[in-house]
Amino acid sequence: MKNESLVLGRFLLFFMTIALVLFGGNPLVTHAATTAPDTTSPRSITIHAISGEASSQNQLGDNNGSELSTIGQQLLENIRFNAVKVQPIAGQSPVTINPNDPSTYNVVGSVISGTTDSNGTAVLPIGASDANDGYYLVRQATQSGGITTISPFIVQMPYDDTSTNPDGTWVYDVNVYPKLAGSGSKGSDKLIDLGDGTQTNKQSSVFAGGDVTWNLVTVFSPSMRAIQEGSPSPTTVYGSFLLTDQLSDNLVYESISFDVGLQSTTDNTVSAVTSLNFISGTDYTLNTTNNQLTLTLTDAGIDKVLAILPTPVNANQQPVFIPNVTTSVVSDFEYGQIGNSYSTEITNAFGVDLSVSSSNGATPVYPPGSTATPTTTPEVYLGSVQIKKIDSISNSPLAGATFKIALTSEDASANRFIQQDAQGNLYAPGDVPSGLATNDYEATTDAGGIAEFNGLRLTDFTEAGNGTNISQANTTYYLMETVAPTGYGIIGEPIEVQASIDPGTVMSEVENILSGSEIQLPFTGGSGFIIVLLVAGTAIVLAFLIRRKPAKDA
Repeated sequence: MKNESLVLGRFLLFFMTIALVLFGGNPLVTHAATTAPDTTSPRSITIHAISGEASSQNQLGDNNGSELSTIGQQLLENIRFNAVKVQPIAGQSPVTINPNDPSTYNVVGSVISGTTDSNGTAVLPIGASDANDGYYLVRQATQSGGITTISPFIVQMPYDDTSTNPDGTWVYDVNVYPKLAGSGSKGSDKLIDLGDGTQTNKQSSVFAGGDVTWNLVTVFSPSMRAIQEGSPSPTTVYGSFLLTDQLSDNLVYESISFDVGLQSTTDNTVSAVTSLNFISGTDYTLNTTNNQLTLTLTDAGIDKVLAILPTPVNANQQPVFIPNVTTSVVSDFEYGQIGNSYSTEITNAFGVDLSVSSSNGATPVYPPGSTATPTTTPEVYLGSVQIKKIDSISNSPLAGATFKIALTSEDASANRFIQQDAQGNLYAPGDVPSGLATNDYEATTDAGGIAEFNGLRLTDFTEAGNGTNISQANTTYYLMETVAPTGYGIIGEPIEVQASIDPGTVMSEVENILSGSEIQLPFTGGSGFIIVLLVAGTAIVLAFLIRRKPAKDA
């Protein structure tokens, strides 16, 4: 009877399937034995946590318990697994045990735990005695919103696979390779927006000295934090977040704020935006040395982001974290484009790289006259008005003409001009901060007759035409001449001019007429002609008298 039971048991084990559970895959890792296992070899379960999409089977290797030399997929660290010895209840067998149904088995041992290291590997030591041999229920003990929890599975310990061990030797270190679907999204290169309220994503314009906010949108995964079961209490593991933004020398850092939201993966628009009440030094640190912004989130900051991070409502959305960096344009910037880009070093709690960066690591400033077109790197751009003052007849340049500039013809006529403070910052007439002393923005022609108004705000060209040509940013301004060149009449009405990112292409010539009072023209019957006649007549009389005197003497 005993021999019959032994034969039956071996026959049953021979037909047990060896599998790894990968999101609903086969729950049993076991195999038939052809010889008895020894009683002294150390037993262990080695788990290799792999980042991969959900599938019914793990296609890595032959699922035979052996260690793979090459995996070729992202391995996940900081994932805790528990294993406990179980026995089938009456009426069940190792094949029919349901790992998700405790009513199909009894727990007969203590929990053995292990956490994956930087190589994604966790070793669960079972022991060196055959008293520990049997079936072990393995369960993921780390929970995170960004990593899919695998289904529990059963491993036979020790384990034999005749396909790799034809001599019937047992495998005492059983290697398993569960796949966990994790957030690996790295976003795109179109993740920066300008906070100008236009939702045009890439370009905007301000006056010199004006503020512009760069919305540095970056993917933020719930897997930035993981909670591991443990005794006496769970432990929390965090990822790391570092953002670097090297500002152009033409930008000055002013402030930072933070939002979270949902970004569409189809058109990059952001919705469900919620502000974060971040506290410097507690939730984040920010270094601004040498105009380079280095932002680091603390564990408390990660907690605060995750607490209000919205959940996507469809497959085309991803949760994002948005540092809003406000800068000002230096007051002496004349015209051109100023780019800004950033990079990140983001690793989630499982060691997966989620870093994202804009398409251009530099912060380009396109020089005056550049024909460069906008790229995916966000830019703020400013323009200039250039005029040439000339004589209306000779076209020769005129120095010394002073002009003031206005936004509209009505403003120019009413003497409401663009304002400039002592530092050179420019303001629209209604935008001057209360209490700030300013003067009308004016320029005077030089010896070549040239006057320039730099640092001017241009049209948001992405809202004009098809939004692909920066020449569409050209903006109409109006000049009023307040001082004319010496001897010339003043122009008493607004002069329409064009501001451009390349002002040399739209330079305006302004003609002045020389005042008639400055040129003394002779006229018939005038006093000048009478004087000439008198002088001539006197000379004739004197000559006649001189000629007659010798005749009398004779």
